[in-house]
Amino acid sequence: MSADFHADFAQLVGQKFYPCVAAVQSLAKRDYVMLKASEFGRGVDRDRIRTAIFDFIAKWKESRSTTYTLWVTYPNDTTTSEDEFEKKMWEELSALTSVEEREEDWSPKWSMDPESKRFTLCVGGHAFFVVGLHPQSSREGRKFPYPALIFNVYDQFEDLMSQNAYVPMVNKNRERDSRFSGSVNPMAERHGDEWETIQFSGKTNSDQWRCPFHFKSRDELKK
Repeated sequence: MSADFHADFAQLVGQKFYPCVAAVQSLAKRDYVMLKASEFGRGVDRDRIRTAIFDFIAKWKESRSTTYTLWVTYPNDTTTSEDEFEKKMWEELSALTSVEEREEDWSPKWSMDPESKRFTLCVGGHAFFVVGLHPQSSREGRKFPYPALIFNVYDQFEDLMSQNAYVPMVNKNRERDSRFSGSVNPMAERHGDEWETIQFSGKTNSDQWRCPFHFKSRDELKK
């Protein structure tokens, strides 16, 4: 694992009142894995990322850790705006499954229709919440030296719920976000668990926003 990445991660979450307490715990326990990808927004590393996701799922099943995360980083990217980051992010995520794979990839708890608020990314039968970080983010807690996508399995949140720890964690995160950023992330505050994908990029989007995820065939993904 890159020592530079660990230092970047430590600098991010080591800030006073950093809003994500799970990220702080993940760093402290070294409870994460990182994959360095090449070109952001073209899906060229889709097979490597899928393999990393499957490995991540297997290791998470062994530990059932609620703080274990997969980071996919793009240190060579030169994205210059939030809009560009969001566009590239959804191109990357759209490349992680396909028309042929979606039946085996999708969790039955979630919609396959990107127009639905009950849609989220699924791979290997598991649903994921993805957190996008990049230098141009308007949210202080999402600023990172280069684009990165952080994957969490939704079952981690369900485990927290079963432990009566999910709501206290969310409340703590929002309290810290107010101190850290000056306000609670409006996407999280307005939509919470109702509409997940609008929160992935960290960009403040209107209610007219529609998820740009799109299924392609395997042949299209190879082009």
